[in-house]
This record gives sequence, C-alpha cells and structure tokens, in this order.
Amino acid sequence: MRVGSLESGAILGNMVRSALLAVVAVLLAPAVAGAALPAANPPDVAALKAQGVEVEWPLTASVELSRMHYLNLRVRSRKPVTLSLIAVGRKGRPLRSVARKTLRSGTFEQYLVMARARRLALRLDVGKQRYWSWITVRADDRPAVTCEHGTETAPTLQLPAAPLRLGQPFNVGLRNGGRCPLGVLGLDLTWYRPSADGGWESVPIDCGTGALITEPTGRSICDRVGVVDVVGPGAIYDERTTTPSGLPPGRYLLKARWRDDQPPLQREVDLVA
Repeated sequence: MRVGSLESGAILGNMVRSALLAVVAVLLAPAVAGAALPAANPPDVAALKAQGVEVEWPLTASVELSRMHYLNLRVRSRKPVTLSLIAVGRKGRPLRSVARKTLRSGTFEQYLVMARARRLALRLDVGKQRYWSWITVRADDRPAVTCEHGTETAPTLQLPAAPLRLGQPFNVGLRNGGRCPLGVLGLDLTWYRPSADGGWESVPIDCGTGALITEPTGRSICDRVGVVDVVGPGAIYDERTTTPSGLPPGRYLLKARWRDDQPPLQREVDLVA
C-alpha cells in the first residue's frame, strides 16, 4: 500500500507539473510568435534615383529609436510618391495611420513622440510598388540608435578645405560613415584660440549674434531643442553658420558638440581677412 501510494503520488505530481508547463507554454507562445516583425522591404535608393525618384531613406530594415527622435525625409521626384508612418502590431499588422503625405518635391517630417505607438512602419509608395522599414520606439529620451547592424558609429566632421574668411558663411557637416542610422542632437560650435601656455582657450562668442564678446553684459541665451535627427548611413547632417566677427586672422580650433553623451569633434582652421 505504501509503495503504491508513493507511485500514485509521483504520477499525480508529474501530471500536475506537465499541466502547468502546458499552460505556461500556451501563455508564452503568442508572445514569442508575435515578437518578431516580418521581413522589411526598404527601398533601393540608387535604383529609384535611376527612375527619377530621389528620396532620403535613413532607416535600415529594422531600427530602435527613442520617442525624441525626429524623421525628416526629403523627396524630389518626377511623379508623385506617398510617404506614411503607420502604427502596427507585433506582427506588423496596420493599426492606424499616424501621418501621410503625397508629394513630388518637399519633406516628410514626424516627431516620434507624437506617434504614440510602440511599433511603426515607415512606408514609401511609388506607383504600385510599396517599400517599408520597421521602427521600434523606446519610451526613454536617450539619443542612441540601435539597428540590425549593431550600434551607431561616431560621425566625421566636414569643413571647407580652403582657409575661411572672417565673417564668411559656411557649412559644418557631420557625415555618418557607419552602417547604422545616427542620432544627432544638433551642432554646438565653440571656437578656441592659442593660449599663452601653448594650448587652447575658448573664445567668448555671442550665440545670438555670432560676434566676439568684449564685455560681460548683453550675452544672448541660446538653448537647443531636445529633438534628435535621424541621419542615415552615408548621409550628411549639416548646418549653416558664419565665422565669428571681431576675431583677428590666425589659426583657431573649432569644436563641434553634436550630442551631450559623446565627445565633441574638432578641427584646426585658418581664418584670413
């Protein structure tokens, strides 16, 4: 009797454990099955350009962005194309339209915080052809980008090759040489002049006027908006600026801070009259 009771208890225990495991498996199966989005279909930008459709496409097949990232796609096309941002479910099924725009020339822009969605599909319709990339939106404000190729790569600073003239407008560019999209908060430029000890000291520049500050009063307050641009692989983020007025000609060091969590990029430049 005792042996039989032990065997019956063991069998009953195994049955209970098996039933619990089966329930857990049923509960987990939909989540696992729906966790991965189907394959994306990003456009071949070079092939489209040969057809007369020029469109910036900053995303790879799948990318993870924060809610503070900002999409800005420029289009120039012989025929109308449609760009749209769609909220989707875990399997990529469309849930609702977030933004939609049909154009030949112009921009399609969207702040992800306004999308109010966990998963998105960025779509491009050219005639009967449809292309799309997936976006998973994080709930944080971190500017870092993660994509199917890994993580982003620091950009390279691009400046005009020739010496700059005092008061000359010029472009400062950040080129994304990596395979993953890059998050750029903007460009905060600081000029440095040679110091007496052989190093560099910062030049006080009014951020509002771009002129050398000679007195401690009247300085402008210039804050950057916390929106992160998405710069695609091979693309260039650039801003137009002017060399500071009031500086004597000479050699200077220009530092470009593009994100608070990354070291600034820098280059020595010559200013001529």
